[in-house]
Amino acid sequence: KEPNLPAEETSEAEPQPEPEEETSGSESVPEPEEEATGSESAPQPEKEEKPRKRRFVWPKRILLGIFFVAMSVMMTFGYSLWSEFSREDSDEGEEITVEIPKGSTTEAVAAILQDAGIIRYKTSFLAKVYFAKKKGSLRYGNFSLSKGMSLDTIIYELTKGGAKKEEITFTVPEGYSIEMIARKLEQEGIMDSEEFLSAVDEEADKTAFADELPPKDQVFYRLQGYLFPDTYRLSTGAGGKELVDKMLSEIAVKFDATRQKKAKELGLTVQEVLIRASLVQKETQKADEYAMVAGVINNRLARNMKLQFDSTTVYAMTNGLFGVSRVTYDDLRLESPYNTYYVKGLPPGPICNPGLEAIDGVLSPVKHNYLYFQVDTQKNDGSNLFFETYEEHVAASSTTAEKADTENTASEKTTSEKTTTENITSEKEEGKSEKDH
Repeated sequence: KEPNLPAEETSEAEPQPEPEEETSGSESVPEPEEEATGSESAPQPEKEEKPRKRRFVWPKRILLGIFFVAMSVMMTFGYSLWSEFSREDSDEGEEITVEIPKGSTTEAVAAILQDAGIIRYKTSFLAKVYFAKKKGSLRYGNFSLSKGMSLDTIIYELTKGGAKKEEITFTVPEGYSIEMIARKLEQEGIMDSEEFLSAVDEEADKTAFADELPPKDQVFYRLQGYLFPDTYRLSTGAGGKELVDKMLSEIAVKFDATRQKKAKELGLTVQEVLIRASLVQKETQKADEYAMVAGVINNRLARNMKLQFDSTTVYAMTNGLFGVSRVTYDDLRLESPYNTYYVKGLPPGPICNPGLEAIDGVLSPVKHNYLYFQVDTQKNDGSNLFFETYEEHVAASSTTAEKADTENTASEKTTSEKTTTENITSEKEEGKSEKDH
């Protein structure tokens, strides 16, 4: 074993150069400062990244928390509104006498019911009144109500009990313009014409078709064509806004999704349909001719011909009041975007408020080759004769020209045989013959 000891010592002594290298390494630490710095700074980026992760991850958690809380609140509130809207009658609560003052608006009634504890949410009540089409029908007076009543029952009581609300009726004939409606309101002592016209301007953006309306500076009234002609019930002392809102609600119901789909299939906007329907309404008194006249409009526009409808000229020259029995050649020269003798294409907006049949006539036009039509003076019933060629139109006009001074223009349609003759002269001067267009 003794001989082995030197070997072990030797083996232990041999690795001594390694400590020397370590010593040299430790002695050389100051020289490679970059390596030392690199080895010592390696964990530092990790320490810097951790706060970064906390700055991005932690706010996300907060935002998610806020989002879920908000969604929970919205869903809870929405469910509460729906529960109130659809609640049924129950025996809950005792009867409470509620007084509704005369002249109260629907919103005011909702507030009174909420304060009395009859309803929880005004929004649910107002929505129920709207969908039940009872807005403006609630009466004033004293009512016995309870918390257990459904909204339907509450509304029923408010429309059947109490004091009967004093109402008046007002009829808007088909084909009346806004200007004519305003005049009729004043003549019947319902309201001042200026009050109605102001309401027309102010309520324009409230229509369901607000995106369809033309710019204000291009038309007489943006809502022309959108005030549906019908008979309306108004509370005594009603203002212009009440009437305008009722009329706008009615056009939204009448021009429903089915009719909007038909318009889209024809490549027409709601505005374009109403413009055409207003022309159709004014150009013939016969409902069975609406689709025929709509076909003439399509044919003339397809051939890039001017429409040359007297009704557009009259609308421009009378500022929407119509009522003239004769259009002269000088009138046809009127420089107005509404005058279809002066401009090609459709006018910038409707010239009246058309009825549903005129609208449907435009949505279901008769396909034919007619380009011209004129009053049938033989029948003298407001009907028209239709022609394919300009020569036929002239020939028919010449046979009745002698009767021009004795023919009465029915209603507010502004064609007479003298007018027709002048119109033909206009067509000749414009293009020699319309068939060449």
